[in-house]
Amino acid sequence: MFNKKIIPVRHLNRTRKALMIEAFLEDVFQNKIKSLKILDVGCGNGQIANYFAQKNDCYGVDIQKQFLDKNCNFTFQQITNEILPFKDNTFDVVLSHHVIEHVENQQLHLTELSRVINQNGIIYLACPNKSSAFMKGHIGNDKVLRYKELINLLQELNFSYVEFYTRFLSNPSKYHCPLYLGKIIPSSIISLFKPWYPSQCYLLKKQNN
Repeated sequence: MFNKKIIPVRHLNRTRKALMIEAFLEDVFQNKIKSLKILDVGCGNGQIANYFAQKNDCYGVDIQKQFLDKNCNFTFQQITNEILPFKDNTFDVVLSHHVIEHVENQQLHLTELSRVINQNGIIYLACPNKSSAFMKGHIGNDKVLRYKELINLLQELNFSYVEFYTRFLSNPSKYHCPLYLGKIIPSSIISLFKPWYPSQCYLLKKQNN
């Protein structure tokens, strides 16, 4: 169940986040992100889902509705816990952008993302990093995962995964990053600080059983 006592860090405009996610996905699919079936879990104000709905069949779920109908170009369903109201293998892409730190059962959250994604689909997972001295917000939130804790959880659930935050920092113009480390520091040096990045960002796939 989502913990309603934990107040997430909110951003008024998430368009930059949508552009960043799109760039990550284009790297993996090696194509433009269009004509796909996409689910945004914890869609919040709906801006990310609305962005992808321009060229895709997009759905969003959250524990409360935080946007106006006139601004909603995607199909929204309200949920009460980690269980997703969709059949197995439904989506090409599932987004979980800073959601896992707000759910009680993190293993179930990830299992549900895996269940509704098709065999060739991609899960985008991002969350804060409790191992980082630069993490913003989430004071008193004991559900925030440390770098190694998240890696262990992904391995336990048999995901294959690629870390993407290093690319975000290393190529700021491509990934719509407001920081410019990649212009002055090589990615090989940046990656050494991976356990202490303020955010963790992975693209996940199901492993073939």
